[in-house]
Amino acid sequence: MKWIILTGGDYGEAAFSSEYLKEIVPGDRIIAVDSGANFAWQVGLQPEFLVGDMDSINPAVYNKMKEQGVKVHTYPRAKDYTDTQLALKLAEESGASRIAIMGFTGSRLDHVLATLYSGIRLVRKGIKVTYVAPEFRVYLLDGILQLAGNPGDLVSLVALTENVTGVSLTGFAYPLHQATLQLDKPYAVSNQMLSDSAQIEVGQGIVAVFHYE
Repeated sequence: MKWIILTGGDYGEAAFSSEYLKEIVPGDRIIAVDSGANFAWQVGLQPEFLVGDMDSINPAVYNKMKEQGVKVHTYPRAKDYTDTQLALKLAEESGASRIAIMGFTGSRLDHVLATLYSGIRLVRKGIKVTYVAPEFRVYLLDGILQLAGNPGDLVSLVALTENVTGVSLTGFAYPLHQATLQLDKPYAVSNQMLSDSAQIEVGQGIVAVFHYE
């Protein structure tokens, strides 16, 4: 079961294109996180849930969502979890096997990092987590990823656990074979795809794969 989480970060003009929105297909279940509902309303998407402290959602959008039967989960501003973390927890409890998080970038680097790191626990539970931005994707990986793209696409790997072992890259300008990536030594940055497909394999640990298309 695939869940889409629409967060309250930047979407940019490209987000309104069919290329960006193709990440959302009929049958996907959608959670809007606070002002992520503003984007949902603009592009004609109706979420199943609306989650957050509602401090940045357009009041008119909030009322429309309630009128349309969206299930609203409201939380206080003073809490131990971010709105996005609460949405991830809801998706997990609802049986998600795959989660795509959209609109996660913005001016708050702390929020971006918190959202990225929040996926680690889910990956350890066997849930596939992808972050979608108009210019790039981030895949949290603890196994094998077949990457589709174009020759020259930039791809970077950043360790999210202390040591990531058994890292092999096939189809890249700088291949790796059973390498070890370290959390405090991010050297696997700015690699390039040689064709329209490539493979990344991780033996143990979790990496964030940044793919700039």
